Amino acid sequence: MADRKRPGFVESWLSDLQDDVRRYGKRKLIPWRILACLTIGTGISFLVPDDHFWGKPEVSVVFFTAILTLNGLLLALSWGSFAKIYEIASAPKLASFLRRHALLDGYVFHVDFIHMTQVTALCLSGFGLVFCVVGHLPHMVEAYAPLATLRVAILAISLAASGYALINAIGAVRLMQDLVWYSAQLSPDRGEPEITVHEGGRG
Repeated sequence: MADRKRPGFVESWLSDLQDDVRRYGKRKLIPWRILACLTIGTGISFLVPDDHFWGKPEVSVVFFTAILTLNGLLLALSWGSFAKIYEIASAPKLASFLRRHALLDGYVFHVDFIHMTQVTALCLSGFGLVFCVVGHLPHMVEAYAPLATLRVAILAISLAASGYALINAIGAVRLMQDLVWYSAQLSPDRGEPEITVHEGGRG
């Protein structure tokens, strides 16, 4: 059988969503974790007083630097899990099993998804760091999006993205543990195990 081209990210995402709907129902289409992170991030951003946070760069800069550092550490640590996931999944015995049951695409997609969420969180926290030292916006921009409003939005989104990235970092470890477990179950004297691709926090 000829090797087929690896599906793109969007194609894999849609396929994964279809599989989720088939297994769990339409409620799985609602991104509960993302909504929860956004709700918490928005609540915190509105509670933060402007004059004690944005009005003091020595506070806001330190805060966003800490978030940026945290997201960088999460990304670096997850790369270790990614390497182990690919190492285990590419082992001939398990790779053959995953291909036979059309599960390989799922694992590759979830690693891509986790990596994307962490890179996004890293970029947003860096963007927030820039807003700490911005004193004003061009008049054309300020007329439609005041700086104070943008600051609240960037704080909310960066907090939400960082929380979601943390959830997905935990999910990366879960994916790795699942593959280790399933790999150990594959032996000639045992039947094939029932494998489910855990989404590692996606949703």
